[in-house]
Amino acid sequence: MEKSRQPEWILGIMKNLNMVAILYITIIITRSLTGYIHENSAFRFLLRVRHVPLESWRLALLAVGLYVCLLLLLSIHCEKNIHLLLKTGVELGVAFSISYVLHFSYTGIVLLIIADTMSYFSDMKWRIAFMTIICACYIFLDYDLLSARYELISLETCLEYYHSDMQSILLGIRNILVSLNMFVFILYMIVLILTQLSEKERILSLNEKLNTANSELLQANQKLEEYARESEFNPGLAY
Repeated sequence: MEKSRQPEWILGIMKNLNMVAILYITIIITRSLTGYIHENSAFRFLLRVRHVPLESWRLALLAVGLYVCLLLLLSIHCEKNIHLLLKTGVELGVAFSISYVLHFSYTGIVLLIIADTMSYFSDMKWRIAFMTIICACYIFLDYDLLSARYELISLETCLEYYHSDMQSILLGIRNILVSLNMFVFILYMIVLILTQLSEKERILSLNEKLNTANSELLQANQKLEEYARESEFNPGLAY
């Protein structure tokens, strides 16, 4: 694998990992909601959450459909900063919608947006500015922060449908997926920075070689000019 393509390869892993996490949480939520209905305990569930959840099929369709839309947006390459800003804004909107559908039980997709955005900038000032804006949005997607003002359904409430042992296993798997996503994100940022530094060194090396070649060419031209002047004063040198 070419070193320059390593960030792209890691970003692909991150996209697949987020898809697995979204599908996993979607299955947990839809299975619990369907189970409450089949066991005639839906009314008791609604009294606890005080919020009518989406239908199971609609929740699954929206979660997967919105993530596919996000992948399509991530595949769009922007040439101008204003276009990138607009694209990032739409991506954050889609990420918010996915998090809302999943009751804000998974917000790791924002890291995917940060990773994709960072690939556009080598200037640290622009990189920090965009990362600050996106990280602020990431913080506001926190369930505990939002649940203090809005009626939300927690993943833990959905997990109560399962047995206690199964709850621990399911929640542990979710936490593993979140940690893996964070690890791959950090790995991506490290590889991206190292790749960009390597590319800068390669360009500097090429410029140095080009300057050396130009200097040698200039010296050769000077010698030819000196030889031409000597030939004019002494025509015998030309033979």
